[in-house]
Amino acid sequence: MKATVAKQTVANKRDLKEQASHALQRLRALPKVVAGFFRHPHCRYIRDAHAAA
Repeated sequence: MKATVAKQTVANKRDLKEQASHALQRLRALPKVVAGFFRHPHCRYIRDAHAAA
C-alpha cells in the first residue's frame, strides 16, 4: 500500500486520504496477501496472539 500511494501525485491532504483509502480497498480484496504480512517473523506475535484467543 505504501508503495502504491507513494507513486501517486497528491494535491492536498484530502487527496492523500482518498488515495490511501482506495489502496486499502484494493488490499481488502486480497486476503491472502494481508495474511502474508503476518507470516513475517517480526509480526509473528500478532498471529500467535490471535491463535491463542
